[in-house]
Amino acid sequence: MNIITNDIKFIFLILFLVIYPDISNSQIINSSNKEKNNEKLQLVEGNTFISSNYIFPNNEGLNKPIGVKVNSVTKEIIVLDYGNNCLYMFTLEGKFIRKIGTPGQGPGDLLRPKYLFIDSEGDLYIYEDMNRRISIFSKVGKFINSFRLPPGIRRDFKFFVSNSKEIITNIPDRGYYFTIFSKKGEIIKEIGNIEIKNKDKFINSLGSQGIPFKNDNENIYNIFLPNMLLIKSYDENGNKLYDYPYNEIIENPIIKKSYLEIEKLDRPTFMVFQIDVIYKYNNYYIMSVFNYKKDSIIVLDNKLKMINKYFLKIDRNKYEVKLIDLITIFFDIYKLENSINIYIPFANCSEIIIYKLK
Repeated sequence: MNIITNDIKFIFLILFLVIYPDISNSQIINSSNKEKNNEKLQLVEGNTFISSNYIFPNNEGLNKPIGVKVNSVTKEIIVLDYGNNCLYMFTLEGKFIRKIGTPGQGPGDLLRPKYLFIDSEGDLYIYEDMNRRISIFSKVGKFINSFRLPPGIRRDFKFFVSNSKEIITNIPDRGYYFTIFSKKGEIIKEIGNIEIKNKDKFINSLGSQGIPFKNDNENIYNIFLPNMLLIKSYDENGNKLYDYPYNEIIENPIIKKSYLEIEKLDRPTFMVFQIDVIYKYNNYYIMSVFNYKKDSIIVLDNKLKMINKYFLKIDRNKYEVKLIDLITIFFDIYKLENSINIYIPFANCSEIIIYKLK
């Protein structure tokens, strides 16, 4: 019954967002002035990288791709296709190579895959929503093993794999910001006790949901918490180091109060601010949506200082994009000699778009 109630609340939040997609002026602090004064601002146009019209040799094509990752080991672009329950591999030029996964619940099968992470050796870690498990494949697509996750996984569940192969997850219902698994699925440790900030258990849990990371060089665990508008940092023993408020890091725009400060159900800030975060090349890249019409990539350095920001030019009508569709997507970047490529999936039109940052 509790699960059903939570689902109803989540659906209510989604419907509220769709009906009222714009952020009110009262929630934005001087965003227009800061945009004009931001010398680092760049507007970037995208181009089709993989078209919905591209039919692969196995007579398949993209069908609701919700994520893209670049395997730096094999130099392949990997697309997670939610509709076809599989992964598709492509060359850096966008040519189809092979497919991994078939629908099902057995070893090596995939059922409603929702997230993909690639570790430092090129192995693939896939979260399956319907199987509530993480399945692991080698860099060439050979199945290694899978393990079930505890209850309490949210719809936009994302995780991080450290260089030492710790699988770092965020499952707030367990009472911690970080639940860390081995590659075999054993819980190694849990750190970062979650504070009770709202009398509604669901809202408190939702507010404590974020994207976890580990800085391997300094053994620091960071978690991006969009509903609290905070980045929290802990050491390897679970001692809290710092709270970094978004409004002290990100210049433009800042939402005044966090979701947990609101007593009644209201528009959750993560749906209008943070869509995805990745850690690569010693920088954090935040994909965000501002006032519904501007999609941005915000770049933070290893010390969580903003060093750049790009506005992405997206034709929402052409790509059939709605803010609600962006909630569960994930993107990736790939650094070349003179540019950084950003790969973003558009599920409704089944295309992958590439943006080149200078």
